[in-house]
Amino acid sequence: MYRALVHYYFKPDVADKGKNFILTVLYPQAKLLKCHNIELWEDEKQKGHFVGTGIWDSKEDSAKFKTFWEEKQDELMSYCSQPLKREVYKVSLHG
Repeated sequence: MYRALVHYYFKPDVADKGKNFILTVLYPQAKLLKCHNIELWEDEKQKGHFVGTGIWDSKEDSAKFKTFWEEKQDELMSYCSQPLKREVYKVSLHG
């Protein structure tokens, strides 16, 4: 099992558009490609900072989504104030 964490830093004036992109483009595709326990965390102190997280049962499933995500990266980056940070960790304890 693997957990993906992605930090999104949206420009304050388009943060809602960036959040909407995650919810309407990335989220449905992640679900289709077997991601579960998906959450989107919103930083209440830093407007435009979001952290997306989800669990993949295999590295292969995560890699399939990463390919889709990279295809959408140019549009996603148009909302961002800094580069995205995507990390994938192997889950050693889940309870």
